[in-house]
Amino acid sequence: DVNCLSSWLLFSGQQVGSLDELFKQRFYNCIRQSNYVLADGYLDGLEVISESFHQLLPRFRGKEKVLLILDPPYLCTRQESYKQANYFDLIDFLRLIHLTKPPFIFFSSTKSEFIRFIEAMVEDKWDNWQVFNEVNRITVNASTSYNGKYEDNLIYKF
Repeated sequence: DVNCLSSWLLFSGQQVGSLDELFKQRFYNCIRQSNYVLADGYLDGLEVISESFHQLLPRFRGKEKVLLILDPPYLCTRQESYKQANYFDLIDFLRLIHLTKPPFIFFSSTKSEFIRFIEAMVEDKWDNWQVFNEVNRITVNASTSYNGKYEDNLIYKF
């Protein structure tokens, strides 16, 4: 998996779209020096699906034992590191918000306007506001450099 390899080998969240691109990069020395602890059976019965949210979310709406883990590109930020075929724009973001139903985990940061958006959505009672009313939020202070500080957010509702 190119995404896993790039997260292990490249510096500070840099990503590539292919192995050829990876081989052209300078590697960062962060490879484990010991084996991982075995977790046999940990993911038994789990089905991982990777497809556009446009098709995925409606297909799983209302089904039991489904947890949506949503980590879209941050709204109003540069998206070069995502290396995806199509740009995730404001229209995609609004469609994702419209399709989201609990239970979900939504990742965001103060690099984007997501928190302000859902606060305004609930306050002004925009379409689908009930889904984001009384969500839970976990915040972690993070930094990419000495001056590059921000908050990572995990928003969830079960």
